[in-house]
Amino acid sequence: MSLRSCVAALVIAFVFNSSAAFAESDSLSVSKRPKVGLVLSGGGAKGMAHIGILKKLEEVGLYPDYITGTSMGSIIGALYSIGFTIDELEDFARNSDWLKLMSNSLDSKLISIRQKDDYGWWPVEFTFEDYKPVLSSGMLEAPNLSNFFSKKTWRTAGINKFDDYPIPFRCYGVDILKSDTVEFSEGDLARAIRGSMAIPLVFSPVLIENQTDTMLIVDGGVMHNFPVTDVIKMGADIVIGAYTGFEDVVTADEMNSITKITGRVLMFGGVTDSRQQVEKVDYLITPDLKGVQPADFLKADKIIKLGEDAANEHLAELKKLADSLNAIEPRKRPDSLINSDTIVVNHVVINGLEYTNSETAYGIIDIADNQKVTSDMIEEAITRLYATLLYKSIYYSITTGYDGKITLTFNVKEKGLTQFSVGGYYDNIYNVGLTLKFSQRNFLWKHYDAYVFANINQYPGAKVQISRNVGKKDVWTLYSKAEWNSDYKTIYDGSKRRGDLDFMHASWDLAGGSRTIGNYTLAEASPLIEFLLLDSDEDNNISKDIPPYTSCFQEGIRLAVKHNTLDNNLYPKNGSRWHFEAKGIFNAKEKIDGYDDVNKNVVNKNCKYLKLSTDYERAFTFNYKRWKNTSTTLVPWAAAGISTKQIISPDKFYLGGFEYNMRYGQTPFIGLQPNQVCTDNFSAIGLTVRQEFHTYFNAVLRVNALAAYDELTDLGNPSLSTIGLGAGILIRTPIGPICFMNGTDTNLQKDYYYFNIGFNLPYIK
Repeated sequence: MSLRSCVAALVIAFVFNSSAAFAESDSLSVSKRPKVGLVLSGGGAKGMAHIGILKKLEEVGLYPDYITGTSMGSIIGALYSIGFTIDELEDFARNSDWLKLMSNSLDSKLISIRQKDDYGWWPVEFTFEDYKPVLSSGMLEAPNLSNFFSKKTWRTAGINKFDDYPIPFRCYGVDILKSDTVEFSEGDLARAIRGSMAIPLVFSPVLIENQTDTMLIVDGGVMHNFPVTDVIKMGADIVIGAYTGFEDVVTADEMNSITKITGRVLMFGGVTDSRQQVEKVDYLITPDLKGVQPADFLKADKIIKLGEDAANEHLAELKKLADSLNAIEPRKRPDSLINSDTIVVNHVVINGLEYTNSETAYGIIDIADNQKVTSDMIEEAITRLYATLLYKSIYYSITTGYDGKITLTFNVKEKGLTQFSVGGYYDNIYNVGLTLKFSQRNFLWKHYDAYVFANINQYPGAKVQISRNVGKKDVWTLYSKAEWNSDYKTIYDGSKRRGDLDFMHASWDLAGGSRTIGNYTLAEASPLIEFLLLDSDEDNNISKDIPPYTSCFQEGIRLAVKHNTLDNNLYPKNGSRWHFEAKGIFNAKEKIDGYDDVNKNVVNKNCKYLKLSTDYERAFTFNYKRWKNTSTTLVPWAAAGISTKQIISPDKFYLGGFEYNMRYGQTPFIGLQPNQVCTDNFSAIGLTVRQEFHTYFNAVLRVNALAAYDELTDLGNPSLSTIGLGAGILIRTPIGPICFMNGTDTNLQKDYYYFNIGFNLPYIK
């Protein structure tokens, strides 16, 4: 038994032998009541056992006077110290989306409509610094986690000192610049616990700068995983320790992976320090967590129960301690900090802006000095900033100055000016390909951005765009865009393949666009110049009524509206997407070769036509309580196209194929090969059912119906009507979807299969 344990035992004995004497003087009893310190170690997900231990401490009437914690212990300890109840802590552990929180990915719904088309499609991304490529560090900035902590600790806004919490609190990190332990006792609580749990090589270090020092903080468990001496310094007479960290001694068989070995080495200093700290604990609770890994955040129920079981083993002595202390002075659970809905912010500051237009950044935040704000308003402001995809990380802090005024500070870390992204794919339609994206901010002029997309395979494509965002809130955009696409259009006679025509499309437009509803809707208008071509050397394989060469140079205008609230463009579970485009061509110069038997050239000048197209999809997901990793997603969709009779052949509507095998100007339709239907007008509806058996494995069922019309007057008599059916599997991987589908249709009754691996840009958008 330690010296402190002996002192605690003497206190208990003294209390029971002299209770009458203590009752005679309230002031004397208050002055002699020993203070209880609670120490919560790190341990990743294993630290959720602290919640079960706290639950049992409350059951016997023990409420700590001080709390110290490291890593996960700092998170649980911080929330408890500011007033979270056991029920709230259990909800925090069980119902938080840990996979999302501990990742760099953002919900696609949050991304600006301007950036959404290719978001999340790039397996490899890197920036250029000093003209040298710099790959990602592999560490997680975890922006969702930082903002999550800020929202959970909102009630501390304006309280700088951790001693002013209902239960005084401390947490610990390690400054890798000075190789020293750092104690957090004041400042932004969310930032402190984010630094305390920044596991090296997993999470990026947390940069903390003030007027006197600069620190780069990693997980406190590296050197100080069990801060017992610190709670004693705070004033604790009796120490209760909950240890969920690394085992003091492990076997060689347990060190059977590089992850376990690396983790053990990284935390070796913390393990050594914990051995010394344990000796100073009066009541040590160590849950049996064998088989539980630090990353097992989805096992909250089990881990909390293990914490309860461990506390139950000490329940009698803890109850005895509680009774003795409460006989001196009854102590109830301290009141929670008031969780005010709003606070008045006197100053708003954005730190870290180097490349971004500061006026635009402040406009996007849209929070002014001396304004009432809520946590939701701040979260929405951060969301709008993230939606620009210009920032690696964003977090905020709320501090009170010596003058009593409150400052709201947004700290941002910008991405580099130059970024390069690479993806690859294979499918049974276009074979092997490579997709590239290059972006350059402040291109030629400040605040002008350049983008280059390239799709490299036997049918390549490219797009170059220079854009400029206008307005304080980044609502308006002006851009100039040039694009080029190549493909092939197969001529079919029913299901019989007659031959292929090479297809080319080139265009230029100068557009103006505006986000009309938040980040989700964009309206654009632009003048348009296009060149389209259909060409083939396989004259003998082409039906005589199909010209082997058609080209057209045309001018017109384009109007488009895009709306997208899908949570994921590739694997949507919720949200909707709608696209409408109207193209009016007022000067189409069409040239047709081989129009008759003598190979006479026919040139049609000044053709005019109107082309309207729209498509819509809506995703719904049903989750099952019994099977947590299982869900069913329904995606009903519809598409339609209308054109006047003068529309040129290369610009007609082409339908067929699966959505992961699409290119420019195509509409997917399961049961048909790509481009199998070429028509002037069409309408189609469909339903996709995706049954998720695991986060990464899906079974897919698709049904769709099509009606094609030569003229709009034939609505009751389509030239083609068919229903397509398809089924297959979809596997989500870091390099993109792996999908195999088999389909047929009721008209031609011929089976087709579709297969792809990786991210194939459907078309250059």
